[in-house]
Amino acid sequence: MIAEAERFCSTLPRRLGTAPIRFDSPNFPLLSHVYFPPPGSFPAASTLLGESLPSSSLVAALPSKEEMDKLIPYFKTYFHWFSHPIHIPTFDRQLQTFKACLTQPEAERDRLLDFGFMATLFTICASALTFYQLPDVPMPREGLVDRWTTAAVLSLVSAKLLSDPTVEAIRAATLLATAHMYWGAGEGTSACIGLLTIAVEGAYTLRLNYDPRRNKKLSFVECEDRRGVFWNLFTQCLSMSLINGQSWPQFDLDQIDTELPLDCHDAELLLGEEQARAISRKRIASHQVADYDTFDETIMTNVIYKTRVMMVVKKIVIFFQIQK
Repeated sequence: MIAEAERFCSTLPRRLGTAPIRFDSPNFPLLSHVYFPPPGSFPAASTLLGESLPSSSLVAALPSKEEMDKLIPYFKTYFHWFSHPIHIPTFDRQLQTFKACLTQPEAERDRLLDFGFMATLFTICASALTFYQLPDVPMPREGLVDRWTTAAVLSLVSAKLLSDPTVEAIRAATLLATAHMYWGAGEGTSACIGLLTIAVEGAYTLRLNYDPRRNKKLSFVECEDRRGVFWNLFTQCLSMSLINGQSWPQFDLDQIDTELPLDCHDAELLLGEEQARAISRKRIASHQVADYDTFDETIMTNVIYKTRVMMVVKKIVIFFQIQK
């Protein structure tokens, strides 16, 4: 185990975590501009046990076109890099389908609505708005963040996350839990733990712990998407374990048999499996070169190495638990 940890540390990228974003950008979010939702504003995870709202109430709470046009690009640029359970080209396509659905008559709209995606959309906008400090936005930020966070949880109720989980609903729950993790302690931590626990149960129900290549109906991009969702959930759970001292017994390493995501930009996955795998191998090899100008990091690089760190940590924890 110690030898494995040493091998891993010796192969860590030299500049991991510095390449995806420009820290000198005038729009980079500063802590002095962050809005942290106050105690009492977090919907309890037990809300997921309640009854769903009429879809019209959730549709009425959606961000406006102007808000989406500002917040979604902001999320992609400044928030997306440390939590990557979203394949952006697929999200953009889903967003257009979702907007088209909203234009349908109410009965048809309700039949077509993807409430899991709705929860993802609410979470993206709420997460971006907590950090959003550009001067051209006349938004009542505090009220909107609380409203969209609540709407995200209620959308998960309508998505039947507990009884009939989908990959999209698990993605939304993981994103929302990640937001709570970074928003602070107290009720935020409790909400994070509750959402992650439910998401893990859903992931195992959908067998995301087994490699999706076994399902011949899934495309290569869909397989990579499922791997990204599962391993993001895995790393967020173990991050919360380290923060809070609680473990997730569901994560038995002997029962995880799925590949890590490829170290590729989202657009590179659209080139096809063979080319994407070749690009990923070349990029991983380049990480051993201590040269900032040639270092090539994707958003997924952070997820991959964080996952590898967490797996080593979990093995260490298991080792000491056995010793007791």
